[in-house]
Amino acid sequence: MACKIENMVYETAEALDESVFVYEAAELMAQYNLGSIMVTSGGTVIGLFTERDLITRVIGLRKDPAETRLADVCTRNLISITTEATCEEAIKLMGANKCRRLVVYKNNTYQGMVSLPKVAQAMAHKGGRDFAVNFVFAISLATIIGFLILLSTRLPDMIELARNTQ
Repeated sequence: MACKIENMVYETAEALDESVFVYEAAELMAQYNLGSIMVTSGGTVIGLFTERDLITRVIGLRKDPAETRLADVCTRNLISITTEATCEEAIKLMGANKCRRLVVYKNNTYQGMVSLPKVAQAMAHKGGRDFAVNFVFAISLATIIGFLILLSTRLPDMIELARNTQ
């Protein structure tokens, strides 16, 4: 069974309007231990404000968080994926776009986010199950082959023994 994105979608804990000041977003992120917050305009997702945005676009540029709005510093043009996509497709998309999060949609409706660590963990776990299945199969196959080899080497002796007992 393929690893599917629909099983890994998490809803972002918070979404804030683009007019909110950065310091309010940072307080909320600290309060709820969030690495990112969705940025909306009129209820529509327009961007994502991340810890990296805070460091590079606010602190790094010496902007005042109390005077800077999310609209001015959030990451826009988010990369998206559908719930029907596989984990492999998500990893390829993240790699091609050099991003760690994807916005997930189902029938053009926002569902939430999926992150690189979560997808990688699911793929590693799936790989672990594949390894276990392959290991059991290999042991079973080796046992059967061993039995057939033993049977073929002892078959003449068994036939001779059967003739002598009649």
